[in-house]
Amino acid sequence: MLILKVTEDYFIEKKYIAYVFFNEILGVNCSVEVDSKIKGYKLILPNGASINAPDLFFDKFNLSTLSPISLIPNSIDFLDCQLLGEDVKLPVLFGGTQVESGAETITLDYDFLGSAFFTITCMEEYLNDQRDKHGRFLGEFSIANKFKYLEQPIVDQAAEYIWQLCLSLDYALLKPSKTGSTYVTCDVDWPYDPRLNDFNSALKYIGYALIRKKSLKSAFGCLSRFILSKLGGGKDNNRKMVSWIMDVNEKAGNKVLFYFIPIKTSPFDSNDSLEKSEKISELLQEINTRGHSIGIHPGYECVSSIPVFEKSINTFQSRLLAEGIKHEPFHNRTHFLKWDIETTASFLEKNNINYDSTLGFADKVGFRCGTAHEFTMFDIKRRVVLKIKQRPLLFMEGSLLNEQYENVVERDLAFEKVKLIKDRALLYGGNFTMLWHNTYLESEYDKLLYLKVIK
Repeated sequence: MLILKVTEDYFIEKKYIAYVFFNEILGVNCSVEVDSKIKGYKLILPNGASINAPDLFFDKFNLSTLSPISLIPNSIDFLDCQLLGEDVKLPVLFGGTQVESGAETITLDYDFLGSAFFTITCMEEYLNDQRDKHGRFLGEFSIANKFKYLEQPIVDQAAEYIWQLCLSLDYALLKPSKTGSTYVTCDVDWPYDPRLNDFNSALKYIGYALIRKKSLKSAFGCLSRFILSKLGGGKDNNRKMVSWIMDVNEKAGNKVLFYFIPIKTSPFDSNDSLEKSEKISELLQEINTRGHSIGIHPGYECVSSIPVFEKSINTFQSRLLAEGIKHEPFHNRTHFLKWDIETTASFLEKNNINYDSTLGFADKVGFRCGTAHEFTMFDIKRRVVLKIKQRPLLFMEGSLLNEQYENVVERDLAFEKVKLIKDRALLYGGNFTMLWHNTYLESEYDKLLYLKVIK
C-alpha cells in the first residue's frame, strides 16, 4: 500500500483527489495521512522510498475568496514524460518541470494532485462564468483549448507518470492491469421525424437545406419523404436508425445505452417524449428485448429548474415501470450537455442516479475532465464527496462534424481525430465513451464513419 502524507488544510479535498488518482485511475491502494511536519506532499512507498511534490494549488485555495486570477493558470509548462514510452509532453498546470532523482527519493516541482483536482472537478468552470447562449461552458473557453492539450487525458497521463516514478524507486510494486472498453451511447432526442407529420416543420427544413446546407438533394429528400408519409408509404429514418444502431453494434459485440427525454420542457425537446408518446412504447420494448439499456435524458430546461428536473425523473421512472423495463444502474445525460457546476451533480445524487455521462464539451471532442476513467464526483461548493460516478463523454459526432463547431468535413480526417482520442483513452486503461445521435445518420458517409468508430 502507498501512503500519502499531506498537510491538514483542505484534507477533504486532498483525500478525495488521492482516492481518484491512485485508487480509481491507477487501481492501487493509497491511504492519506496528515503530517504537520511536512510541506507539500510526500508519497511513501512500501520499501520506504518516497516522492515529494509541492502543494501549490491548495495553498491558494480558499472558497470564500476564489477568483480566476488566483487559480486559473495564465501560462503553463510542459513536462517531458519519456517514462511513458511515447512522446508525451504533460501539461503542468501548477508548478514546474524540474525533477531531482536520488536512490531513495524523487522530488518534483510539479503539483500533480492540485492539477488533477483542478481538472477532474472542472474547477475552471466554477471560476469562469463565461457561457454560451444555452448556458454551457464550451471547450472554446477552456485553458485546455488555449494551451492545446484538450486531446490529452492529462490526469491519466499524470497518474501513469507518477506510477513509473514509483517503479523506478521500488521494483516490487504491482498494480492490476486495466483494460478499457468502448461505451456506445445514443441520445434519442427525436425518436420520430417531426418533418413527416407537420408541413411547417418540413418546409422549415427544406429552407435550411437549400440556404444553409446548399443541398438540393437534402431538400428534395425531405419533401419526398413528407409526401410519401401522407400517402401511407415511406419510412421514418429517425426510428429506423435506432434499430440500425442496434444491428451494427450487436455485430460489433457492443451494447448501446439509449437516452430518452421524459417530458417536453422547451421547443428544443421532442414532442415524442416518454410522457406524451404512446407509439414510443414499441421502441422502448425493442431496445429492452434486444438487451440494450435505457437512460434518462432530462430536457433543455431541467438544469435551470429543479421542479422540472424532478418531474422529469419521476416521469421517466413511472414510464419504464409501466413498460416493465428495469433501469438499474440509473444513467443520466442532460440534453444539450447542459450542466451547472454548482448544483447538477448533487441533485442527480439526491435523486438516486448512479452514473452521469454529460461531461464532454458540446463544441469540441476530447477530455473535458482530463480522464477517460469513471470517477467519483465531488461537490466543490459543499466540499462533499458524492456517490455518483462520472463516465466522461469523449466524443459526440456533432462536436466534430457540425458546421458551427469543429466542422471536420473530410470523413477520413474525422476518423483519424476520433481514433486519436480513442487510442489515448484505452492506452491508459480508460474507456472510450461516445455519443452518436440517431438523427445524424442520414448519409452513407456518416454511416461508414460510425461503423469505423464503433469497432
